[in-house]
Amino acid sequence: MQTKRNLCAKLAGVTAVLTLLSACQTTSFGTAEHIDFRAERFEDLRVVADFNDCKNDGLDLDRAAEESKDFSLHLASAEKLLSCHYELGHRASLVDTEQNMKVVALSAQNFIKGGDVDQARTAMEIFETSFNGRDLLYPDGSSFTQTMQVILEKSKSPNQIALANINARPKLKQEIRRAWRWLAH
Repeated sequence: MQTKRNLCAKLAGVTAVLTLLSACQTTSFGTAEHIDFRAERFEDLRVVADFNDCKNDGLDLDRAAEESKDFSLHLASAEKLLSCHYELGHRASLVDTEQNMKVVALSAQNFIKGGDVDQARTAMEIFETSFNGRDLLYPDGSSFTQTMQVILEKSKSPNQIALANINARPKLKQEIRRAWRWLAH
């Protein structure tokens, strides 16, 4: 009998202690701070999802332009891709920097393919200022920014040595040399 009383007393004591301890705890799940944090995190996820959807739409337009050889689709793709970067605004750090760089780079290339060199220059300025001098490399190891410089600026004056020193795409440099040769003869 004595052991049953001791067991009941111990059980009542443990229950009382647990009740007191649970009353002292505060839960933060319903606080305004927690709700604000969750809302901000949800907004961040929405921004990333919107960027990815926008990028995929621009890439779909790019594929359609390549298949149809329609210059207007290149321009539509370029504008769509550049808008993806613009829509990020101050939240650009939420998406992968290299993906964002590729979006702006493809935009610049598609402006050239669509025939809008002024917009391609604008896209290149955005690329250079947004990514602090970072560059992308093509599969052959040539530089995206230097290739674009050759297309947009360097091809104006025939300078074989300067052209040879630039890490631009070899096929592009060959075409520029061919054009210079035709201009000279």
